[in-house]
Amino acid sequence: MQIIRHIPVLLSLLTLCLTDLTPRDGMSDLQRSLNTPEAHRVHRASDSGNVASRVLLANRQKQMRKIDIRNHIEDSFNWKDKSMPRGDQVKDKVSQLPGLIFPISTTVAPSPMSIDYTERVQSFFPECNYKHKTRIILQAPEDPNIDIHFFKIKFPSARAGSQLSINAAKLRIYKIGAARPTPRPNCPPENKIRITVSWLKLRNSGIRPAEQVMLDSVMVDGSIAGWTTLDVTGAVRSWYQHQHMPMALMIEVEDISKRDLNAKQFLQTIKCTIVGATLSAPLLHLTWEEVPQFQVSTWTCNL
Repeated sequence: MQIIRHIPVLLSLLTLCLTDLTPRDGMSDLQRSLNTPEAHRVHRASDSGNVASRVLLANRQKQMRKIDIRNHIEDSFNWKDKSMPRGDQVKDKVSQLPGLIFPISTTVAPSPMSIDYTERVQSFFPECNYKHKTRIILQAPEDPNIDIHFFKIKFPSARAGSQLSINAAKLRIYKIGAARPTPRPNCPPENKIRITVSWLKLRNSGIRPAEQVMLDSVMVDGSIAGWTTLDVTGAVRSWYQHQHMPMALMIEVEDISKRDLNAKQFLQTIKCTIVGATLSAPLLHLTWEEVPQFQVSTWTCNL
């Protein structure tokens, strides 16, 4: 009777002990261990004796992924229905290749002095509307045989740390082509002419005749039509240094006896009122480039 009387007390103590051993979050260690991913994997693998079927399904899915990867590679490299190289074949091919030489460093910052300065060419036609420049025209020679071309060159601006260098300036003029003279006994027909280009050093004011500086001269056959090139680099370099000054070139034509000829009868001049006349008009080709300032030599123009 005493043992039965103490059973409720024992049950209450056992309940109190179990309550102290249970975690406060209401989940036991056993329940927490059953909720881990590893426990789920073990449970799926041992479910109802289907371990063999699950392994077979996993292997089948793995094989299907390999097939998908192979098909993607074959489509990307156009290897469909072709024999792909094996690993040993690839190793043999790689072993036959020459040794690769890698640079010591590929992250060196470029030097500011190693900028690529490309040579450029610009072309300019003579001006058409210069009749209003009365004082400038009065400085030119009053010779009906010469042809004068005025230019208005807009030189480009150099980048910071560099300077413009005028490498060359060429004047291209077109020979119209005159008829050959009548041959004389013991004298073959000749129609040689000399074309001379000079720089007119005009001023912005005054009427005093301008100084003439010969730049280039060439002897050509006046009976054959075609282009002739004359060097005018000296004048263009001075124009670049003094861009506010007038820019003018004078063309003269002489025969083999040094007699003056009408330049407009042998050379194509500018005709702005005629459509398409600029196709054979005089053309000034300017070749320039940008170079670092310490590489530009000072031009001494003694013309």
